[in-house]
Amino acid sequence: MFKVENEAREKYEEAMAQTQSPGTKEKIQENILKSFNEKVEDMLLQNQRENEDILSLSHQFPSEVKVDYDLKTLMRSETISDIDPEVDAAEITDERFLFNQRKRAETKLIKSKIIYKQDQGKALSKSEKRYLERWVKDIQTNEQLNLLNVRDSMLPKAYSKATLKEAMSAEDIFTFNQIPNVEIDRAKHGAYAINDLVLELAHFIDDEVVNRVEV
Repeated sequence: MFKVENEAREKYEEAMAQTQSPGTKEKIQENILKSFNEKVEDMLLQNQRENEDILSLSHQFPSEVKVDYDLKTLMRSETISDIDPEVDAAEITDERFLFNQRKRAETKLIKSKIIYKQDQGKALSKSEKRYLERWVKDIQTNEQLNLLNVRDSMLPKAYSKATLKEAMSAEDIFTFNQIPNVEIDRAKHGAYAINDLVLELAHFIDDEVVNRVEV
């Protein structure tokens, strides 16, 4: 379609530059417009014929579909940054940054699990119910929270120091090993910190989901 339109425009501009007669220009414009409309109609007819071709499986469905969408849901929240704002904060050392990220990873994992279970209509455990109640209360009453730091609601003072062997059941390890190219062996990896695993998992959890719930 764009190619046909560009060709028609080029022909029109070339013809207009070669003549000075107003009558001739009007006639040229009329002819080019007629030719353009005919080409467009031919293209649409060809497209319709292809869609109606009973011998072609790829053309058994309409080539045009109507898509309904909510633009707001496709836009990233202003409070979510592609790069963590603390990365280049001069007052935060590398050690403090990693310490904060470890705590946030655990918090985000817990919040995401609760959000998922609520969305799917799954029952929360007693500890998850208590966490949810404290989470909601913290957001509603904590005057130190704002749009820029609401992600730190329920942030613990320190992250877990437990090992994989201590924190993961046999069922947990089996579930993780169902992921392609993942292999967790209790004997080989049992001494690793569970927080190391949580920190990696946090990269696969969309910050936007938790953010929209909190704000």
